[in-house]
Amino acid sequence: MEAQRISTPGAQILSTGTGAYSARARVAAEAAAQHAAAVDSAARFPAEAFAEIRKQRLLGIMVPPALGGEGATVAEVADICFILGQACASTALIFAMHQIKMACIIRHAKGSAALERILKQIAGEQLLMASSTTEGRPRGRGDHARAQGDRHLLCRRGGWAGHDRTTRR
Repeated sequence: MEAQRISTPGAQILSTGTGAYSARARVAAEAAAQHAAAVDSAARFPAEAFAEIRKQRLLGIMVPPALGGEGATVAEVADICFILGQACASTALIFAMHQIKMACIIRHAKGSAALERILKQIAGEQLLMASSTTEGRPRGRGDHARAQGDRHLLCRRGGWAGHDRTTRR
């Protein structure tokens, strides 16, 4: 597929895709580009970009359609990361890490009612996942949480980390 240039305020974003995911990613990239300098200078979470990512319903795109997602492929997710990364590296990294956790859960969800419930909730509510091995305490030791506005990240001992839910210790 031939790459194409698209125009975004303050940036020229290269896209390898032409589908609906790429179009939605470009909208999110526009929001990310507008705040990238502030995100970098303040070393803060790109809240504005993720508000648009949620609005574009990109967080649950890998979830199978039977569970409320869109069943996007890894290649389609990679294109979204490529588009976002040209606008804001922090946004793209966080989005990619979320999708890695999604791929792990999706791979192991078949036959697991608990994991299928989690996937339905992520797709329905556009929740952002993280890893307890990369967030907070090293190697997931102990339970802890961090608040970011009205969102909370719950890290559980020895496993995957939480999403937009009430903080528990």
